[in-house]
Amino acid sequence: MISDYKTNFLYLADTLPQEHPTFYKYLTALLKQEKISFGLIPNTNDIWAKDFMPIQVASHQFVNFVYDPDYLENEEAYKTDGAVVAKQLNIASEPNTINLDGGNVVAYDNKVILCDKIFRENKALSADELIRQLEGAFDTQSIYFVPQLPEDKIGHADGVRL
Repeated sequence: MISDYKTNFLYLADTLPQEHPTFYKYLTALLKQEKISFGLIPNTNDIWAKDFMPIQVASHQFVNFVYDPDYLENEEAYKTDGAVVAKQLNIASEPNTINLDGGNVVAYDNKVILCDKIFRENKALSADELIRQLEGAFDTQSIYFVPQLPEDKIGHADGVRL
């Protein structure tokens, strides 16, 4: 698994400058100042690119999970297909049938932290089978699960505040 800080390019949803122009201007100025390469993803449906983009697991290896989160159950217009985006950006990604949005993935070297909501969103798999498949997709045996807090409607490990 590759840590976010080891990636070499940042993709932003093209809806970000439209919906939050002041923040976008501030963010892109910081990125340029820090010499961080970035680009816009065309034809996105919301600003949260990390949620639907393929997940980078190695230098040139990406996994495209199913993006069908429960919090967007009645909000089809906000869903963006990560496989379509990857193809548009010429990112070769391996398809995976696990329902997992990228905001629920916190990676550091060979460790991955996920919110336990992944078990509820993949009920067709036993917990053992889901863990086995995740270990294979992330190429790690160090996966940790944190509980989804009652007030957290999204259930992302990257938003857990204890």
